[in-house]
Amino acid sequence: MSVAWGRVSGRPLTPAASTLAERVTNDSAPRPPDCLRAASCRLLRRRRLDQAGKLRWAREEVPSGEIERHRGGTEIAELVEAVAGDLGDGVPVALGFECPLFVPVPEDPFRLGSARPGEGSRPWSAGAGTGALTTGLVQAAWVLTDLRRRRPTDLVFFDWASFNAAGAGLYLWETFVTEKAKATTHVDDAAIAVACFTAALPDPGRANAVTAERPLSLVGAAGLWAGWSDDAEFLRTPCLVLKAAERNPAA
Repeated sequence: MSVAWGRVSGRPLTPAASTLAERVTNDSAPRPPDCLRAASCRLLRRRRLDQAGKLRWAREEVPSGEIERHRGGTEIAELVEAVAGDLGDGVPVALGFECPLFVPVPEDPFRLGSARPGEGSRPWSAGAGTGALTTGLVQAAWVLTDLRRRRPTDLVFFDWASFNAAGAGLYLWETFVTEKAKATTHVDDAAIAVACFTAALPDPGRANAVTAERPLSLVGAAGLWAGWSDDAEFLRTPCLVLKAAERNPAA
């Protein structure tokens, strides 16, 4: 899993790479919190037993563009420590996972397993999507459980407007970096994901790229399992999905 971590503080966002995401502008949208950290987690598929839980993440100061790169096996715990520290300081955190966080359960049984609208040629139910879903789900559950243990009174959000109004807590979202949008390393993929998120501010919901009929929320199930809520609506609530634009080979 790799993580991109961005901080937004006190001034308008100017994404460093406009080719990474389609810019959404809405002057009437509510201003995001003066200090916001956004993270995107990308799992690494397990090849050997001793690689389980390995992590790639980057922490970026936005708009300065300074990025810390992190690679290693135990850093999933360091990620949780960093997120918990920000929450403890009263900083709202937007944490995204690069794996399917909700899936459709259509009424028509012949459409079970079909792609979510917006996924294109990379459906959740085929190839890399299934591997990302299963591994990412347990990693997300671990992260959310350890975060809950450290921050037992904080709130979790799937709705940007509610999170923005609260100015605190944990906002969960899905990042979608397809093959043509990827960089050369996992940690650079993480930077692409957080650039996509910051480019969508101040109202990332307008850039949502994927929907689902009768969604079953896997991240909602992980949140319930981790003790963030006892509201069964978590299981039916989709989250924001931001899809990075394809990279320009000539850039």
